Amino acid sequence: MNLKLHIVLHMTDEQRNEENGDADGTLLPPPPGGPQVVNAEVPKTGISIETVAIISILVALIGSFLPWAKVFFVTINGTDGDGIITAIASAIALFLFYSSRRAIARQKTGQVQLGFAILCIAITAAIYIYDFANLTSLSDESSNEFFEISVQPQIGIIVGSIGAVVGTIACSMIWNKRRNPKIAVVHYPTN
Repeated sequence: MNLKLHIVLHMTDEQRNEENGDADGTLLPPPPGGPQVVNAEVPKTGISIETVAIISILVALIGSFLPWAKVFFVTINGTDGDGIITAIASAIALFLFYSSRRAIARQKTGQVQLGFAILCIAITAAIYIYDFANLTSLSDESSNEFFEISVQPQIGIIVGSIGAVVGTIACSMIWNKRRNPKIAVVHYPTN
């Protein structure tokens, strides 16, 4: 003979709150209109993509003023050549990125500013990569049988290239995230 015993437990609101760690007994009532659509925020668990974008654009800007190449014993700074263009384009990209954040604070999308910031930092990345490729090709081709010319890339062009490429990628990811926001539907329990 099998006996089945069904035990039904009814918990009071205080017991439920104590179990969930809320001992003061405050309950949130369900919204009057039922389920609502809200903009779901992702919890901050580390460095945000916006912080990565700002830092990388700043790195590209600072790389414009650092040494780009060393020929024999002469150091060539970025501002001796295309570094002026990369500094201006990086500064404009940083300004446009901040203006897109301010546009969001004024309840606008900021997509236009961010799009032009992506364009400026992408131009900066293209200039960095072009100059870096030219420097490495010069060091390979400029040697002859009598003497060897050594052209060495320096920290400014390396760091600036990395910053500009990462900044382009990060700004593009932010632009895409703002263009396609994730919307979550929250269903509140009804009592």
